[in-house]
Amino acid sequence: MYLYEYQAKRLLKEYGVDVPSSVFIEAESLFQGSEQDLKKGLDAHLSDRVVVKVQILEGGRGKRGGVVAVPRGEALREARRMLREWRGAAGVLVEEYVPHSEEYYLSLLLDRERRGITLLASRGGGVDVEESEDVLSLQVDPFTGPLPHHRRMLESHFGAVPADLLEKLFKLFTERDLTLLEINPLILSGGRAVALDAKVTCDPAALYRSRLPENPEQYTPLELAGRRAGLAVLEMEGRCAVMANGAGLTMATLDYLASLGISPRLFLDLSGTDDPEKVREAFHIALRTSPEAILVNIFSGMTRADTVAEGILRGMEETSVEVPVIVRLHGTNYEIGRRMLRERGVHVYETLPEAAEHLRALLEGG
Repeated sequence: MYLYEYQAKRLLKEYGVDVPSSVFIEAESLFQGSEQDLKKGLDAHLSDRVVVKVQILEGGRGKRGGVVAVPRGEALREARRMLREWRGAAGVLVEEYVPHSEEYYLSLLLDRERRGITLLASRGGGVDVEESEDVLSLQVDPFTGPLPHHRRMLESHFGAVPADLLEKLFKLFTERDLTLLEINPLILSGGRAVALDAKVTCDPAALYRSRLPENPEQYTPLELAGRRAGLAVLEMEGRCAVMANGAGLTMATLDYLASLGISPRLFLDLSGTDDPEKVREAFHIALRTSPEAILVNIFSGMTRADTVAEGILRGMEETSVEVPVIVRLHGTNYEIGRRMLRERGVHVYETLPEAAEHLRALLEGG
């Protein structure tokens, strides 16, 4: 899940990392608010030269006119120009222009392959950092955090770095369940490190404790409906809807279907539930994508196959589903569940290969 730059900088400031003075103006306020009040807000916090930045949840703004340095008196006009060109932007961030001669790149990211946190640093910050070959990569143990040698190696790469910079960033990264904390560019001046731009992504499953804004506009209406129902939903561009209980089984199902040349239109993780109401709601969501077929793959351990079957039948009845529904059902009470489904004419199988082969035949017109 992504945060806007202004939200990321508020987090950095909360953890003691220097950021430029700034004013965030929501899109609605920029066009409907008092011109005098908006100017007063800028005059009270900013000096004569500022940087205006459109607030969107994507990169590459600088190359497309979404980051512009202007005199403070021209900031509101420039901000309105940006919002007319960038439909759906949350607003603009107007911040103090900080003179600098060198830019650096610094990030922490969750490295699932290495089961730890990777620290990346480069002397080549800015819009083309991806092309830099001068990148320092260090592994940070999430249990110990940054150690003295991490700071020494960073200083050998950058020069003088505030003694507690890495500790502050690591604390923010771990306490707020982040998956990426990127400062680009970072400037170093007079013993200070200032984050001129920041990108933050976080684990959406940890929102209940990370106290971060959700920014629902980054999800499609269907994905939002899934989140409200406690279901993980991801829209794709295939032909069928796929439901399974648990992220691991869902991903394995998608991988197996891909090996058969089947591309799903919807990925729906029931998250281990056997609540018939949630399964019923999942059917409502799946049918909104107009799939050519629905594949349900359930392996019941703690969940009960018969209650999942009940939810499937409820969903089919309420939606008057007209596309084929293929179910692979195994585990606790699977015999009861299969009997319930077969009595209602549902195609039900014991193994995924059997169910997937039936799905492929349907999609190929067989």
